[in-house]
Amino acid sequence: MKNYKKQHGVTMVTLAAGLALLAFFVLIAVKLAPVYIENFSISSHVKRIGTDSRSKEMTKEEIKKTLLKRFDIDDVKSVSREDITVTDIPGGYNIEVDYEVRRSLLGNVDVVVYFTETAEVK
Repeated sequence: MKNYKKQHGVTMVTLAAGLALLAFFVLIAVKLAPVYIENFSISSHVKRIGTDSRSKEMTKEEIKKTLLKRFDIDDVKSVSREDITVTDIPGGYNIEVDYEVRRSLLGNVDVVVYFTETAEVK
């Protein structure tokens, strides 16, 4: 029978592997945090224009311009004019911002995050 009481603590290899795994997840968090912060800003602008009483009188192009101006003020770089779709629905418009963000993670490995934000103007 072996005496297991002599084995104490963590080996250096296990500690290095744990630290490498922790560093990898911290790297992912650092790369993706700005993407999700920017999406929060985009989401709030889309919802705000959907509830704004002035947007009921706007045309589709005016809604797009207003959104792009608000995105420009908040330094949103991920959304272009082509990503914004305004469609007619009974009694108003449906606004959809559909975009993806690609960030380099390590070397030639990229992370792609896809977002869709919608709001109705009635």
